[in-house]
Amino acid sequence: MKEESRQPIETFEGRGETLADALEDAAGKAVAKNVANVGKEYVVLQHIVTVSNPRISEHKIVLAGGS
Repeated sequence: MKEESRQPIETFEGRGETLADALEDAAGKAVAKNVANVGKEYVVLQHIVTVSNPRISEHKIVLAGGS
């Protein structure tokens, strides 16, 4: 059986006061690492919110993929 060379899946973490801010932060990090990441599709692996009563104070997301 032929062994395929595999690259680890890249992940990018983003944080922000809103979900949109967190997504923009993570996408910006993906593009900053490699401009070839523009136009690639990513999956949200994790979405965590920090709640400070009575509202959400921070969103943290992790994007993965790049296909």
